[in-house]
Amino acid sequence: MHDAKEIKARLLGNLEGFLAYLLPAGKVTGHEFRVGDVHGAAGKSLSVQLRGEAAGVWQDYGGAADDKGDIFDLYCKNRNVGFKDAFPQICRWLGITDVERPKPVVKPKPDFKADLTGMQGTPVYEYLTNRGIFPETMKAYKLRNHRRQSQHNTDFMAFQFWDTEGDAVMLKSTGIKTRPDGTKDIWTTPPFYTLWGWWLVREKDRQIIITEGEIDAMTVFQLQDAHLNATGDWLPVLSMPSGASNLTWIENDYHALLRYERIYICTDMDTKGQSAAQEIAKRLGLARCFRLSVPNFKDANECLMKGEPEDCEIANWFARATTYDPPSLRGAASYSDAARRRLLRWQEEDAKPTFFLPDVSFNFRRGECTLLTGVSGHGKSEIMYQSLLHDMRNGEKVLMTSFEIDPDEMMLNMIQQHLGRPAKPADLDKAMNWFDGKLWFYHPKEDAIKVTTRPMFDDFSYAVRRFGVTKLAIDSLLFVTKKDDYEGQDLFCKTIRDFDRINDTHTLLVAHASPKKDENAVPRLADIQGSSGIIAPFSNVLIVWRNVEKEDKVAKAREVCRCLGILFIPKQRHTGKRSKTKLWFSPESRSFRTSPDLPPKSETPTMF
Repeated sequence: MHDAKEIKARLLGNLEGFLAYLLPAGKVTGHEFRVGDVHGAAGKSLSVQLRGEAAGVWQDYGGAADDKGDIFDLYCKNRNVGFKDAFPQICRWLGITDVERPKPVVKPKPDFKADLTGMQGTPVYEYLTNRGIFPETMKAYKLRNHRRQSQHNTDFMAFQFWDTEGDAVMLKSTGIKTRPDGTKDIWTTPPFYTLWGWWLVREKDRQIIITEGEIDAMTVFQLQDAHLNATGDWLPVLSMPSGASNLTWIENDYHALLRYERIYICTDMDTKGQSAAQEIAKRLGLARCFRLSVPNFKDANECLMKGEPEDCEIANWFARATTYDPPSLRGAASYSDAARRRLLRWQEEDAKPTFFLPDVSFNFRRGECTLLTGVSGHGKSEIMYQSLLHDMRNGEKVLMTSFEIDPDEMMLNMIQQHLGRPAKPADLDKAMNWFDGKLWFYHPKEDAIKVTTRPMFDDFSYAVRRFGVTKLAIDSLLFVTKKDDYEGQDLFCKTIRDFDRINDTHTLLVAHASPKKDENAVPRLADIQGSSGIIAPFSNVLIVWRNVEKEDKVAKAREVCRCLGILFIPKQRHTGKRSKTKLWFSPESRSFRTSPDLPPKSETPTMF
């Protein structure tokens, strides 16, 4: 994951080199880098600190009083660009790449003028005033009164959403009375989820506050304004668009949020709010996210209405803000909740098998990793495609990496497996629409021989946090490390294990097995190519084998190939079970089944 905090740390690690690239006329003088101005003219008026806590901080003493800032501000002024354009340019200078979506998201274009009126004198205005919201705050957040048909309300608060580009994308209308069942009376235009309040963000901001709801955002805005404005250190406060259970805004706002070195999360203090805060922190980066808790109350607005003045001292909230960074040493009791959650998840997973072959007692579990192996040409890739296609049908989001096969070919193979036949041009549009939002590819442009693990796992982290990827596949180990680099192979496999544990994902790594003389023997663990240490980090090992000799005989006799094969599971850490399952392979669908009588076509033929 590449956020402003991480990128700044990398820049400061090579600050002199970056300044020499940005301002080649400058010179190092003691602990400062001196140059004429932000555009790189010769001279000494502009000073950049090179060491200590102020490293990267600059000021142009020959310019205006506010002509100063951090290393990002200096780049923006030098190149005359905003942070949005500057950030990827700086990342490219550092040699960092991104994971891209197959196609851009289409934004709706709601009409904000329809049925919107002023706030003064309306029941909505009175409702918000009674909840402690000032008229100035309503104006700052562009609140409007809305009229629409409803069985439960006649008056509605209109929350207008502009995205990070300044485009109008959604209108949310919330009734001032709840429905009989206690839920909110909410209506929106076609949804495009983005944080509410982006227009309050200033170019210089490096910190931000995110609340669970709009009224809480306005409350924190007011409290912060009252207690911190004396120092001029107020932060923009934005609201999640649809409560704690909907985090799809992260994908749309991810790039805009990269700029922040600190993100304060002020969701409700109930179970849903606490869980949402932890998930947001995980996806946006644990190191820069801070939990802003409301003492003794469910949320910020309840504190404003019912609390004492000392409860609303928001400066104390900031002082008590906590992180999700784990300490180095913890007692056994601190793991009791985690153990309980893991046990409940195991029970749920065991009750609902998710493996693409329902006859096989096996599951791909979150936080684990699996090694898939077999002799070249025996179906490792086909097993991988079938598994990932099945996972996507079940709601998983998948990131695929292959240094042998291009992404377009991999997609065509999966389409063929689903349809039970090779794809035709008429199938592609529907298939691509279905893949969008479910499938991404890591496809480095450099020579595969030069692949290094750091940028690859950086991009994997990016995909997990921005897109919510839960399942990853790498094909294959042979192309990631050199054949005789046993230490590198061990390190790569351990990195996969640690990555999945930290991100609660599951990675499938393909590795080759050494071929037997006649290919008639099922490979063993000892036949996996690579160091002896690569097996240990993996929770599971799957070995796929096809009976080539029988396949040839069947093909000659029937002109149809449904050969007998084996799926061997010699390692399954969760259950300790070892199993062998007979498989039949259909070349027409490029897929495996556990019975020759099962059709090759998908169980869900209307998927695309």
